[in-house]
Amino acid sequence: MMISGNSSPLIPMIKKINGKILIILSSAVIILIVLLVYFSVQPSPSPYIYKVKTFRISGGWGYKIIRDSKEFIYQPFIPGVSGKKAFPDKRYAARAGKIVKEKLLNKEIPYFTREDLRKVGLDSLGNR
Repeated sequence: MMISGNSSPLIPMIKKINGKILIILSSAVIILIVLLVYFSVQPSPSPYIYKVKTFRISGGWGYKIIRDSKEFIYQPFIPGVSGKKAFPDKRYAARAGKIVKEKLLNKEIPYFTREDLRKVGLDSLGNR
């Protein structure tokens, strides 16, 4: 007498369970891979702390970028403008410094462009 007939309902159930486990594990692996790729291509934040400080100079304002309590960039004149023109007031200098700070935080070269002059509100001075 064979008992194999009694175990036959278990085999499809085991296959069904194994199929569900396989789907769950496959989904988990795919999600893990997607997360690893996503976080590996995200730029890591800058390890430095930057601060913008404005200062008064003869004829206007300038800004400096402080990195970890040390002067990193000293900008007494409007970058991208010929001649030595100071920022007309503290607000313009602070805006320009903020743009440069953001570029540094994003690990970009802190090059000041015509578009940056426009963002600051000094696009009429740009003559590069």
